[in-house]
Amino acid sequence: MAKVYSPSGNPSNCMATIYDYGDGLVEGSWYPFPEPKNRYPEEKAERGESENREENEKFAIRRARTNARRLILTLRPTSLGTTTFRENVTDPKKAWAVMDRFQRLVHEKFPNDKFIVFPELQERGAFHFHFPIAGWMPKQKLHFYHKCWKRAAGKLGGTFNVSWHRRAGVSDKDNVVKICNYLLKYLTKQLGNAMRELGGHRYRASKDIKPTRVKYLLGAETIQEAAQELVSLIVLHGGVARYYFQSEGKDKAPIYGWACTWGGYRINRLPI
Repeated sequence: MAKVYSPSGNPSNCMATIYDYGDGLVEGSWYPFPEPKNRYPEEKAERGESENREENEKFAIRRARTNARRLILTLRPTSLGTTTFRENVTDPKKAWAVMDRFQRLVHEKFPNDKFIVFPELQERGAFHFHFPIAGWMPKQKLHFYHKCWKRAAGKLGGTFNVSWHRRAGVSDKDNVVKICNYLLKYLTKQLGNAMRELGGHRYRASKDIKPTRVKYLLGAETIQEAAQELVSLIVLHGGVARYYFQSEGKDKAPIYGWACTWGGYRINRLPI
């Protein structure tokens, strides 16, 4: 039986981490505990000089997607904001400088507004940005955002607009997941793309977005028991697991399981 983890408690063979975003939107994973210390090679190459740079890039993209997903679901967006430049802005530093000024201007009137910003490189080579918006944006606020972007962009010009309001028949939870998946595809597009220089940003997020996380020690002795306990914990947090993924434990990576309350129904793929 799972119990809430305490740093002062006794270690277990398995641990589970649950992320509860509210309204039955839950994800979680189980994994060995304590985690293996030799998971990664001891010798590390200089930054940008690794022989396995392509594999490292894929791993970094997956990790960025995971972190970004948790931030977006915590924000629970209702719509999507997009900013564009009139001029062909191809310099990422210049584009991000404008976005940073835009956020500072917004925070002068709406200091509690939070941002998770994803860059996109258009076919013509110019940048524009996408970010989730939580809560309804009335016309007055929409006009203020547009004014802030015009001021930030200056001679570069451009516009701000909002799209993807929830359609009839679509639940709030499904709409949140839909917006999240849409934004995450921009991280996947970065793979093999020169738009992100070494040391640059795949996305940027406000520091005060904190996903609700609870850790549990599991009493499981087998992979199947660990998977079943994970699903039970998701139910405990008010969700219904719809998808379960089981890693293959290749190379030095430890085997683990992950489940969530959205996506295609694949909970029947629990290990036997």
